[in-house]
Amino acid sequence: MKPKPFAKVAALLCGLVLMGSTPAAFALTPAASAKSAVCPTPDPPPGTGSRISAADADALVRAHNDARRAALQQYNPGLALTSVTWSPKLACDAQAWADDPDSIKDGKAVHTPREVNGNEGENLFSAWPGPARPTMAMDPSVGFGWMAEKAKFDADGNPLIDGTNNKPWGHYSQIIWMSPATPTTAIGCGVKEACR
Repeated sequence: MKPKPFAKVAALLCGLVLMGSTPAAFALTPAASAKSAVCPTPDPPPGTGSRISAADADALVRAHNDARRAALQQYNPGLALTSVTWSPKLACDAQAWADDPDSIKDGKAVHTPREVNGNEGENLFSAWPGPARPTMAMDPSVGFGWMAEKAKFDADGNPLIDGTNNKPWGHYSQIIWMSPATPTTAIGCGVKEACR
């Protein structure tokens, strides 16, 4: 595999170690406190590290690893599978950005500046009018979800990323990123409900 680099809106944000991060959707209200683009402490809160439930965290990890396994079979059967695990620290970072008022501009989700988030990659996902659930982003039947981009990735011939060509399939490519030099090894997600 070649490396590839809101009315009422429920949004999910996932972070991927080395390459990747995302927002998804769920109905939660951020706490009223100081906001930050990264986890406010070096130690994430107990549990998943964010407002994502343990069951949804497990489902997101499983869906990422299933997508990676399928991608290897299709694109590069000789490459070893690099599975992802859940990172409470990435989830805390994602939740901090989801809670930050700067994460939405003009009614649209905005990526965290990489110089602010420690170069974590991101995938953003919004669902409206709701209710939404975090696993929607990984559901291939959701036409605006990350996995729905696989068809565009395939149609594009699994090209190398040149910085301008990945808009139609960039979320999908981050999910399956297993470049031996810089594989994604962990994910963590945060969620929030926001108004456009």
